[in-house]
Amino acid sequence: MILKDFFAGRRRIAAAVAVAACALALLSLAPVRQAAADFLSILRVRKFAVIPLDPAQVAKLESLTDTLDQDAFGKETILREEGEPLAVSDAAEASAAAGFSVRAPTALPADARLRGFNVQAGPWVRFEANRATLQALFDASGVQGVSLPDAETLTFEVDVPPVVTQDYAIGSGNVSLIQVQDPQATFPAGVDPASLGEIAFQLIGMPAEDAQHLAQSIDWTSTVVIPLPTDAGRSREVTVDGASGLLLEQTSSGSYARRSRVLIWERDGIVYSMEGHGVDSELLLQLADSLR
Repeated sequence: MILKDFFAGRRRIAAAVAVAACALALLSLAPVRQAAADFLSILRVRKFAVIPLDPAQVAKLESLTDTLDQDAFGKETILREEGEPLAVSDAAEASAAAGFSVRAPTALPADARLRGFNVQAGPWVRFEANRATLQALFDASGVQGVSLPDAETLTFEVDVPPVVTQDYAIGSGNVSLIQVQDPQATFPAGVDPASLGEIAFQLIGMPAEDAQHLAQSIDWTSTVVIPLPTDAGRSREVTVDGASGLLLEQTSSGSYARRSRVLIWERDGIVYSMEGHGVDSELLLQLADSLR
């Protein structure tokens, strides 16, 4: 699930389950314009952190990669295709199909209507990156202190568990709730997740010293880092469903009422993403708090 922009195109795997896919996107830079919108995380999700992203830096990276052969970065192999959506009738049926306890909101407005309840097998993807090409790109981008393993090819894998999606029409708006267990990410021997984070921070325009300090301060075994374009949205920490989460609000276009909002959090090993169009933030929080 790689997003076209910060608040759109979530159907591929969906907002909360793009975990680790952005790490691969940042390494392959194919294309960089999507990396600005995607979620970056390593291994198990427990916390969330937002990193401001300068749109000018994205444009700079686009210009650089336009001059390079994208195929030289490496190749992607689909080990398991993303499954077709399986329609289910309720949370109990979804739980049986997904293999974990699925929840549904119990405080829906009177005009709410369920439009779809689906379970979908997640993909299993392997990406083989060319070390020399990556190193050359990092050098050209001004990324400092990169230490990649001494191997011609670096292999990464991401295995995404089944994804459960609920879609509701509410008045003239809509709300989508996504639930998924932690994806499994495998990295080459000798690759330190903090080093990947440091590279990513430099690629989005952070000075080398600041990137190193921030990367070392993050627990990469449990934190999802969200690059948020400064011209597209804003974020704030919230308490939701008895856990700590983030509320992301679009600011770049449309009226306040029609702007997109995404609420993300983790509870008991399940990552949740609730996206709303044409509904306010308070309703998203109420729905999330009512999950049973």
